[in-house]
Amino acid sequence: MNKLAIFTIFILALVFVQCGGNPETSSSSEESSTSTEATSEPETAANAESYDPKRGEGKFDEANLKLGALDKAMAEKGEAISGTKCISCHKLTGEKLVGPGWKGVTERRTR
Repeated sequence: MNKLAIFTIFILALVFVQCGGNPETSSSSEESSTSTEATSEPETAANAESYDPKRGEGKFDEANLKLGALDKAMAEKGEAISGTKCISCHKLTGEKLVGPGWKGVTERRTR
């Protein structure tokens, strides 16, 4: 058999299995999706109560971060990474490209 015939048989078998037409199966799947939706609401409420707005901020803040002299090689490496990963979506101005512009980011966000 050639590849086209095998592909056609596979697609027809897939359609037959997916569109079986059993009304009992389709109604029970609707019921199960309804019961799933009902159980997910209390979880969302519990997550809203335990939400930590400072999650993911890291272990460094103004108290334990000490800045020294800048390392030129590390600064150049950071600039190269920024040029590759950040500048493709963000502009240094306030203009939105894909992501928001960086102008005024220190006024909008904390360190």
